[in-house]
Amino acid sequence: MSFASNAYILPNITAFASGSLEPVKVISLTTENDQAKFTTTKNTLKEALESQGISFEKNDLVDPGLDTNLNEGTTEVFIYKARPVTIIDGDKIIIGRSAYLSVFEILKDLSINLYANDEVSIADPLDDVVPGLKIYINRANTINIQVDGKLREIHTRLKKVSDLIYSENIALGEFDRVEPALNTPLTEGLEINIIRISKDESSETYEIPFAIQYKDDANFLEGESKIERRGEVGKKKITFKKVIENGTEKSKEILSTEIIKEPVSQIVIKGRKPRFTYADGAFGEWINDAALKYGVDAGKMQRMMTCESGGNPNSVGGGGRFYGLFQYLPSTWAGASAGAGYAGASIYDAKAQIYTTAWKISIQGYGAWPVCGRK
Repeated sequence: MSFASNAYILPNITAFASGSLEPVKVISLTTENDQAKFTTTKNTLKEALESQGISFEKNDLVDPGLDTNLNEGTTEVFIYKARPVTIIDGDKIIIGRSAYLSVFEILKDLSINLYANDEVSIADPLDDVVPGLKIYINRANTINIQVDGKLREIHTRLKKVSDLIYSENIALGEFDRVEPALNTPLTEGLEINIIRISKDESSETYEIPFAIQYKDDANFLEGESKIERRGEVGKKKITFKKVIENGTEKSKEILSTEIIKEPVSQIVIKGRKPRFTYADGAFGEWINDAALKYGVDAGKMQRMMTCESGGNPNSVGGGGRFYGLFQYLPSTWAGASAGAGYAGASIYDAKAQIYTTAWKISIQGYGAWPVCGRK
């Protein structure tokens, strides 16, 4: 670097300016090719250098820094000029300038990060295809390993997954799984997942619900019930084989089942005795007595009678085919009345019809009255 023509060497003496005594500040400047001294009244190194017309580029290195405050006496200043440098980083080519001499300082100056196992080399000095220093970076493969809930980023030159796991002191359990397989070649950006697998056997106790059995009892009315024997839950022990992957249960297989206590079924008695209603009004007394005698529903008999004849013992229906309160065919009446103990009774005899019908319902149900028997 050449300096302005007014740069000169000044003896270490006290100089006067504007009638006042001022401290003498001397800059002793050294570059790669030159040396010089000059005095200054400036407060910072940057101001002093600029006052002498000394310029520098962005990547030039000034030691001490440009913002250094100047004090009385001599300040030693060194300026290192930035030189062109080419970085070949894999497929990338970076061209820059740096004043540093060390390769690693140059890379740091150009904000180029190096990782473990990256290799750095310098081009043959005789290779002048690109002017200036050439630095080659041979990057190690970046591998991501997911293990034990953590993600590790590793830069390595190892060849296989198994080599990397061994070098990282990652212990594999008997059932652990590695994805991809251990013999997989390591390539840039490969992601390795180590799945921790454990298999264990454990037992759990469960209740066995009891069954409910029903028994019909003609001594209880329909809709009524009582518990003859209370049920008791049983217990069983089930032994499982569980497979746990990275703390999460993946499968659960039953190995054995042991009955600790058999359940006891509950027995419930249900009434099947019909729950009757009672008749009232015309013929109500006979209907209730006949229903009680033969175990049928008096209220239903009365509704059926009203449906069939309107309660008229002399009713004739079906075009002259059916007669009396419950509308019998003469042939049907002859047999039914005899069976009920009213043989020879008139088909119009209200009492005979009521008791005969109660008897017939107790034997055959309401099928002989397909419409009114549903009332």
